[in-house]
Amino acid sequence: MPHGISLPVNKPIIITFLAMEKVILLCTTKTRHGKKGSQATGFFSKKNSSSWLNTCNTPQFFLNFVIQIFPLIMIKNLLFDLGGVICNIQRTRCVDAFEAMGWNDIASYLGDAAQKGFFMDLEKGLITPAEFRNQVRQHIANPAATDSDIDNAFCRFIVGIPETRLQQLELLRRKYKIYMLSNTNPIMWNSVLASEFEKLPGKKREDYFDGIVTSFEEHCAKPEPVIFERVIEKFGIKPEETIFFDDAIQNCHASAQLGFNWRHVKPENEFFNLI
Repeated sequence: MPHGISLPVNKPIIITFLAMEKVILLCTTKTRHGKKGSQATGFFSKKNSSSWLNTCNTPQFFLNFVIQIFPLIMIKNLLFDLGGVICNIQRTRCVDAFEAMGWNDIASYLGDAAQKGFFMDLEKGLITPAEFRNQVRQHIANPAATDSDIDNAFCRFIVGIPETRLQQLELLRRKYKIYMLSNTNPIMWNSVLASEFEKLPGKKREDYFDGIVTSFEEHCAKPEPVIFERVIEKFGIKPEETIFFDDAIQNCHASAQLGFNWRHVKPENEFFNLI
């Protein structure tokens, strides 16, 4: 599981680490008292405890233990990308839709992780939806194409959000603060993406998150460091207490530069299995 962990070292961490070492050592010597004296049982048998003690008494064991366990104890916040993590996306659906409208080189503007040209301008809020649509009309050589025609082709990028992921977000919010950081655009955000979060009865998008940051509202986009800084400033969270989930490895690495823990969510993964 590719991931990154930032481990701050301080006295409480070291004290807890030493205390847990004592617990492990004590566990390996647990006995059961019977009529014929003391006898270790099950996992704590002489054979097992000896093997476990030899393993956990090595410096590498405790180093791995600290690296893997202690950051998870400290985590208070989960920060999620949207497309490719919570929402399924498929670039080829959008490409096919625009090609059917006569735009032959549309593929050069669209990427799975980031968009180019005036598509990125829209995601950064540098142009309005109306200006975006006018530029699309120039490329498809069809001035008569309606706003709905263009929006529908663009939104083909979105496949949908499985209800299981919405349910998992609800469960995780009982334990953590949940935030979203997304490179997205107002056309999708105010239409198909809004409705996808309404699949569960009585729910809307804002019900799943303690805070949301979008590229088109902040006028910057991942992997630019400034958008991660906006998250920190806006919500008052500490990167070392936060795990960031993204399907683009370059965004994960960018978050690490500011001290975030991270999980790279590949197509075969579910975010809730990486916590």
